[in-house]
Amino acid sequence: MKKNKYKLEEYLKLEQISAGMLYHYTDAAGLLGILQNELFWVSKSNFLNDFSEISYIDTVIKIICKDMFTDEYELIAGMILEEVHFLNFGKSMNVKEQNYYILSLTENPDSLALWSTYSNCFGYNIGLDGSDLAQIMSNLQNETPLGIHGKVIYDKAIQCQIVRDEINITKIPLLYNKYLKSKNTELIKELKDEISLMSVALGAYGLFFKDPLFSQEQEYRIVFFHLVNEGLSTKLNHEIKFRDRNGIIIPYIEVPMTNDKGYLPVRELMVGPKNNLDIAEHGIDFLLYWLKKKDVTIRRSGIPLRY
Repeated sequence: MKKNKYKLEEYLKLEQISAGMLYHYTDAAGLLGILQNELFWVSKSNFLNDFSEISYIDTVIKIICKDMFTDEYELIAGMILEEVHFLNFGKSMNVKEQNYYILSLTENPDSLALWSTYSNCFGYNIGLDGSDLAQIMSNLQNETPLGIHGKVIYDKAIQCQIVRDEINITKIPLLYNKYLKSKNTELIKELKDEISLMSVALGAYGLFFKDPLFSQEQEYRIVFFHLVNEGLSTKLNHEIKFRDRNGIIIPYIEVPMTNDKGYLPVRELMVGPKNNLDIAEHGIDFLLYWLKKKDVTIRRSGIPLRY
């Protein structure tokens, strides 16, 4: 069988950028909460700004199935989508059954689009040390809801190639051709079994596929799987909380992100392009002093906005 060069465990690694920085855009209230409590509020995935979160992979699956299974593509696509939806949403696409919580970071340190989205250009940008984040994610696996992380994939050609490769390394094409020739309905069960196994990988990739229109975000994503189980300790079963964002009630969980020294690995703080009064920078400087956070560089956005 063809080897898949886009293996999930090879692609989604924080270590890819551990030598660099990752950034988190937020408003003043968000900045205070993060720095004072050394944690992030991680939002439920289907409450993020892209309404097609998680389900976007459906589009890619349909494109590839139509190309690979011309005669019966709706049958194969339907079975794949059914399995992927079950993995992501349980019995339905009801928001109550979906248990992914996503922390959005970026590799872009000064993005007008992100300043506008998260703070109307008045906010702040937290620069986090990538190597520390890699270690934190490794440590978190024993204490918090399990998760995966990696760069978001925006290139539709790569998305399609990943789905095609995942299908090609299974028996699905072989069983499909046998079914076309014989119309033996017993083969449908075998197809479903193969699809069920493959859909685990597709469901994971679906967490990292986004519409190319969002490519300017350069997102690096950490996905936590919230475990709804009353028998688990609070370390593994975080309490779901709620907050207001622009009049919308957003479910979230609190995830501590401290390194081996016990603090959030902040290396830089950038002041938004409209936050151009000296007092904004002085406020950040005094906050860092009060919180005893040393070696943090304060910068101003280089985007020349006047109003």
